[in-house]
Amino acid sequence: MGYSEGSYIGLLADVPVNGNKYKMGDRMTVTEADVEDWMIKNGKVIYGGYTTRQALADMPKEQVAKYGLTFKD
Repeated sequence: MGYSEGSYIGLLADVPVNGNKYKMGDRMTVTEADVEDWMIKNGKVIYGGYTTRQALADMPKEQVAKYGLTFKD
């Protein structure tokens, strides 16, 4: 969604694992200092997503190919 005055604004794209205060699809505002990893997906092209990149690097190449993802820096 965007970046404004030191904060990222977007939608929560996963089901939270730390309680039920938030749900997938909630609009979130997070300060830049609180961000550990980030991912912007535009179709199948992904910017960031460093945790996902590492997870895919640990998978068999045939399994990774099924996702059809392209990472850009």
